[in-house]
Amino acid sequence: MYKKLLVAATAFYFFLTSLVTVNNYHLLRTNADDIGSIIYKIECSLELDLACLFIGHATPVVIPISILFLIFRTPLAFPVLQALLVSCVALVIFKYASYELKSESEAFLASILFLVNPFVQSASVYEFKTPVASMFFLALGLYFMYRGRDRPYFFISLFLLTFQEDVALTTAFMGFSGFIYHYRNTKAKPVYLISGLLALVYFLLSLILIKNAGLEKGFIAPVFYDRYSAIRHPLSAVSPLGVGYTLLLFWPLLFIPFLSPVLLIGAIPRFLLNILSRNLMTVNLLLYYHSATILPFCFSAFIKSLHRFKHRTAVLVICMVINLVLSVWYGPFFLHYFKNADGNQSAKTFWQLKGTIEQGSTISAQNNLVAYFYLGNKARKFPCNKESADYVVLLPRDIYPPGVRTLAMYNQISMSLDQYKSYIEDVFTDENYGVWYYKNGILLFKRGFSRDKNETAYKIFVKDYEHLIRLTRMKMGGGMFSTVEERVGRANVWEGMCNRALM
Repeated sequence: MYKKLLVAATAFYFFLTSLVTVNNYHLLRTNADDIGSIIYKIECSLELDLACLFIGHATPVVIPISILFLIFRTPLAFPVLQALLVSCVALVIFKYASYELKSESEAFLASILFLVNPFVQSASVYEFKTPVASMFFLALGLYFMYRGRDRPYFFISLFLLTFQEDVALTTAFMGFSGFIYHYRNTKAKPVYLISGLLALVYFLLSLILIKNAGLEKGFIAPVFYDRYSAIRHPLSAVSPLGVGYTLLLFWPLLFIPFLSPVLLIGAIPRFLLNILSRNLMTVNLLLYYHSATILPFCFSAFIKSLHRFKHRTAVLVICMVINLVLSVWYGPFFLHYFKNADGNQSAKTFWQLKGTIEQGSTISAQNNLVAYFYLGNKARKFPCNKESADYVVLLPRDIYPPGVRTLAMYNQISMSLDQYKSYIEDVFTDENYGVWYYKNGILLFKRGFSRDKNETAYKIFVKDYEHLIRLTRMKMGGGMFSTVEERVGRANVWEGMCNRALM
C-alpha cells in the first residue's frame, strides 16, 4: 500500500516540477549550457585541477547524464532525468527507513519529507550538476548504511570534507548543534563539552575572519541569500530567517550520535587552509552539494530521530507539520506561482544575446558566463584570451568573491575590486572594442564595433562603480544581515547605469 502511495507522490512531484520547468524554459536552456560548461572544462582539463573538479562539483557523476542529454538533444530531458533520479533516491530512502524503523508508514513519511525538501525540489527546476551530485552521494551513502558498511563511506566523506569548498561553518554549526543535545544525554560529557566549545569558537573565528578580510581589502562579499533567491540555494541562507528555517527543518539532526566531534576534527585542515588563504568562501552554512557527502549521515540521523519520537506523537506531528509548511513555502513551486519570483532573469537575456552572436565567433566571458555563452572551444574565461576574442562579456553586478583562494577554490580570475575595475577600464579603452550591448546589468563588447558610446558609457561606469563600492563596503561594515531592499538596490545601481548609457 505504502509503496503505491510513494509512487503516486513521486508522480505528483513530477507534475509540480514540470509545471515550473515548462514555464521557465529559458532555465532549461541555461541548464543545457551547464552541460556545455562541463564539456568546456573537460576540453580545458590541462588547465584545471582535476582533483578539485571532481571533489568540488562531482563532474564524473554528472557526465553519464550529460551523455544522455546529448543523445536526446533537448533541454526537456533535464527535468525528466533529474526527477527520475530523485524518485529512485526516494525509493532507496523508503527501503532504508523501513529497515531502520520497522514500519512502512514511518518510512513513507520519511520519503515524503525528502521529496518536499526545497533542495530536492530544486533538483528538477533550476540547476543540474548540483542536485545530481547530491542525489548520487545520498543514494550511495544510504545503500552503504543499509548494507552495514557505513564506516568506510563515513571516512571517505570526512576526507572529502577537508577539500570541499563551503564546509568550515557547516561542520562547526553541526558540531555545536550536536553538543546542545548530547551534553545532556550522554555519559561522555567531557568529549561533547570540548567539541561544543571548539565548534563555537571555530564558528565565531570564521565569521570574524570573513568580516575582517572584507573590511581590510575592500572585497565584495558573497551575496547572502534571502528567501526569494532561496529558489536556487534554499539551504544557504545566512539571514536570521534563513538560519531559523534551517534549524527547524533539520531540528531532528540534533540527535547525531558522536558524529559532530569527528566532523569537527575532520574540518580542522580546511579551517587552517582558510586562515592561511583568507578565503571568503566559508560563508554559506549549508550549500548543499558542497556538503553532499555528509547528507547520508544527516538523513540517517533524521530517520533515527523519527524512531526516537515514536512515542511522542504530539512532538512528532508538530515538528513534521512545521517541516512540511516551510518546505512548501520555500519551495520553487510556491515561489514561482504565488510570489512572482523569477529565479534567473539574467538567463533570459543571456540566451537572447547568444542567439545574436555569429557562428564561429570567439568570446571571452567572466566567471560562469562561459556556461551561458558556451561556444565549444571558442569560449574562454578572461583575461586569458581577451586580446583575441570577438566578444567580451561582463556582468559587473555579479562579481565572484575575489582575493587569494585555497587550492580547492583557486580560480585565475579572482581579483579585488580595484583589479576588476582596472580590467574593465582596459576593455573600455581598447581601440579594438566598442560597446555593443549595455543593458540589464550586462556589458558586452564587440571587436570592430563603433566606439561612439564608449566614452559616455565609461563616465557612467566610473560614477556608478564607485557607488557600488561604497554600498558594498558599507554593508560589509554594517553586518551580514542585509535586507532584500538593500541587495536589490545594490543591483539596481548597474541597472540604472546600463539603461542610461543607451539613451
